[in-house]
This record gives sequence, C-alpha cells and structure tokens, in this order.
Amino acid sequence: MIVLKRIDAKLVEKIVQPGQTEEFFNIDLYRYDSFDWEIKILSGGLKGTTKIASLYNDNIIESTKYAFLGERFDTDTNIYVSGGNRCKLEITNNEASAIRCTIRLKTF
Repeated sequence: MIVLKRIDAKLVEKIVQPGQTEEFFNIDLYRYDSFDWEIKILSGGLKGTTKIASLYNDNIIESTKYAFLGERFDTDTNIYVSGGNRCKLEITNNEASAIRCTIRLKTF
C-alpha cells in the first residue's frame, strides 16, 4: 500500500510584471493527482480571487474554474503536464501594471 502525503494550504506569492509569465508550482504527479487552487490577485488596491479544481487524468490536466469573487484581471492561468510527470502552474500578466499573486494549493 502506498500512502501519499497531502499538501494542505501551501502558499506561494510572487509579483508578476506586465507581459511576463511566472511559474508558481512544479508538482510531482507520481505523488499527487487532484489539486485545488485558490488564486488571489492584488493590484492598485483592487483584488480578485479565483478557485480552480484540477485532475491529472490520462496524461493531461483537466481543470475547471468553480468560483470567482472581486476584480477580474487580464491574466492567463496555465496548468499543464511537463516532462511526463510534473504538473506546472504558470500565470501570465496581461495588465498594464504589476500584479501580486498569492496561490494556495491543496492536494487530495
């Protein structure tokens, strides 16, 4: 029997400059296959939060946004399989000013 340790509320915070992409997570898919992401973005006193659920299934990451509150920022969130056994989460800032992103991860 394999016992996997869950990640419960790991936080990563970065400032993403305009037009730039930052990698926030690079997770071993041999240990985890279900993810719950909470993405909080803050810029110029405005803030927004998005929740995304992801599942590693048959060599792809399936994701769905299931909650959103606050300001909508022009960003691209990319969750994908890299190198066959890694799940990566990246955010691209399409805004005209820098954004502060805080991402909370839970695994199941």
